[in-house]
Amino acid sequence: MSTSQPAPTVEHLTVRGGYPREALRALTNELDELVADLAPVHLPSGASTLLPDEVAAMIAGRRRVAAAVYTPGGGLDLHSLGWLPDGDVDTATARIVAHLPGARIEHERPAGTHPQAVTVAWGSRTPGWSPTAVHVTRNLTSTWRERDELVTAPEAAKLVGIAPVTWRAYVARSDAGVPRPLGTAPVGPGGRTLDVWDRQQITAWHDARPGKGGRPLAPRAAAE
Repeated sequence: MSTSQPAPTVEHLTVRGGYPREALRALTNELDELVADLAPVHLPSGASTLLPDEVAAMIAGRRRVAAAVYTPGGGLDLHSLGWLPDGDVDTATARIVAHLPGARIEHERPAGTHPQAVTVAWGSRTPGWSPTAVHVTRNLTSTWRERDELVTAPEAAKLVGIAPVTWRAYVARSDAGVPRPLGTAPVGPGGRTLDVWDRQQITAWHDARPGKGGRPLAPRAAAE
């Protein structure tokens, strides 16, 4: 069951651009309940005064799982769900991702580092995120776009009525003024990253081609 709390998008934020405190409290309670049966361990207050060996004994065989709520204004609220047994981490993160529409596993520190942690991110500091958006990356820049606004190479070819191999040839040669891809996004099978184009831009390009879409053939071509 998905969260009852609002997504961290612009229309739901406070006047200062943060996630509402009351919504955050309710959200963290929901998340804690999701993993309560997995017996998470929370370090006691003042743990920084404990000896390293004491801390290591408490978290042996465990990884810390946290949820991060990002907002476009640059806000970040991080909630630790505690240290969970290694064998239960995948279960916990899968539950959180299912509970928070559009959430994703943000990073996992490599084995051998301390502490070893997994963070599930919800929202983004980049404007345009929504629970149904995908992350489009190009060079060192990135943005969020709705999936139905984007097309992959095979989808673009189908949209303009040509074979995928012809579309790829146009793109490779920058032929016929074909639009450049916006970047890459995880839209392939299993989240595989592929080149993506703006659907409206492809449609506009197709409609403007001689003899295609709404543009008539030149007089000579029409006579033929």
